[in-house]
Amino acid sequence: MQLFEAGVDFLPFAPRASYCTSVVRRLTLNQMNDLQARLKKTSGYGQLTVRLTAQRLDMDGSPDVPSWLRSRQILQARRREQEKVLEAAMVEIMRGAESAAATAPLVRHNQCTCHLLIPRQAQDRFKSLIAKRAAAFSGIVRNLDVTGLWPPYAFSEITAATKQKDAA
Repeated sequence: MQLFEAGVDFLPFAPRASYCTSVVRRLTLNQMNDLQARLKKTSGYGQLTVRLTAQRLDMDGSPDVPSWLRSRQILQARRREQEKVLEAAMVEIMRGAESAAATAPLVRHNQCTCHLLIPRQAQDRFKSLIAKRAAAFSGIVRNLDVTGLWPPYAFSEITAATKQKDAA
């Protein structure tokens, strides 16, 4: 993080990833060129993480089993619908930041997360833009969190699958 904050460009590895030094030493010229291309793509950029949180949905308390099962089915259907609405809200909010690269929205439970790759110097402008666009969804979104600027982890494309492919 200190390197990133100091303005040093580097290709971040996923947190908790381990890379064998012997594998790194055996990288071919094509693999090295690929890594350099990835570094060039993220050079001068950082990652904003945007998280929308919706109201938590709870089940109605039903004393008997048939009522409880039906309540659970209704709750699951409501959660699926809520996830669709959250994802649609995120897509619409990100549409305003179309000049930035963005990951696909990831919806889990009552949260939707998306990452933006933005120029380092544009962080305040993007945060303000996201907050303004999210205000239109205040009836859906209980909480908006915009964090960063982070090293561009979501855009470095170095994953376990890439690591295995490169090692082969």
